[in-house]
Amino acid sequence: MITLMTETLRLCTKCMEVKPRNEFSKRAASNDGLNRYCKTCMGKYYQANNGEQRKRSKARLRIRNRDHPEIQRAQHLRGKYNMTQDDYNTLFLAQQGRCAICGKEVKLVVDHNHETGKVRGLLCKICNYALAGGPKWLEDALAYLTKAGEV
Repeated sequence: MITLMTETLRLCTKCMEVKPRNEFSKRAASNDGLNRYCKTCMGKYYQANNGEQRKRSKARLRIRNRDHPEIQRAQHLRGKYNMTQDDYNTLFLAQQGRCAICGKEVKLVVDHNHETGKVRGLLCKICNYALAGGPKWLEDALAYLTKAGEV
């Protein structure tokens, strides 16, 4: 049997051409660590199939998110705030299920510093939006209320 893979060459199973190994993308799951299609063939494949693959992928995600919202929630917490659902629950219990600013018992969102990413606590949406303007906005709002005689 003749082998079509050597130290320097590999067969593309799509175009059936023998090409240098550097013409193949890496693929950890394969025996030799390379993709079975050359980079040119892979590019053509992705170009031809990308729209359909994207549609199928989005459909799978919609179904998964509908059937398992806890997975979506866990990925959101981990990706955006580097926290687990247990971390969220601990904060929620520490705040007795109330907004850290106004104290209302409503749905709470994670408040974090956008520069450092550090989680500060759980807030209602209204308080979280109010903080979005930062310290300068809060000073301006206080000055406005003071001028109006309401503080």
